[in-house]
Amino acid sequence: MGRIGKEVAKMSHQKPWAQSMTYLMQLPGFGVITGMTVLAAIGEIQRFDSARHLASYSGLTPGLEQSGTKYNEKGITKEGRKELRWAMVEVFFLAVLVALVRLTSFAVVEVGPGLWCFAALMLLMAAIGANFDPRELWARASAR
Repeated sequence: MGRIGKEVAKMSHQKPWAQSMTYLMQLPGFGVITGMTVLAAIGEIQRFDSARHLASYSGLTPGLEQSGTKYNEKGITKEGRKELRWAMVEVFFLAVLVALVRLTSFAVVEVGPGLWCFAALMLLMAAIGANFDPRELWARASAR
C-alpha cells in the first residue's frame, strides 16, 4: 500500500469514519479504499430520503427516455458521483469473487477442464455485472 493508502487507512480508524468502517469492512468486497470512498462520497446518510435517492445520487440507477407513449429504458445513467459508482462496482466484483472462492472451497479445482470452467464462469460473471439490468428480469417474469 502506498503512502496515500496508508494515510487513508489511518483516517479510517478516526472519527467520524471509524464506526461506519467497522461495519463496511465486514461486508464482502469492501476494503479500506472502497469503504472510505463510499463514506466520503455519501457524507451524512440522513440527507437521503430513501435508498432510491441514494442510488440516484450514485449514478447507479437505470435511465429512461420517454416521449408521449414511447418508453426507452437505458442502462445506468452514469450521472452523479463517479467515485461512488466506481467504488460500488469494485465492491460488486470483489463480492462475486469472494462468493466464487467460497464456492470452490467445497470442491477441488485442478488444472484441466474444471479450471477452464471456473475461468469461463469468472468471465461470464464479469460480463453479467457489466451489463446486468434487473428490469429485464422483472419484465420477463411479468410476461409469464
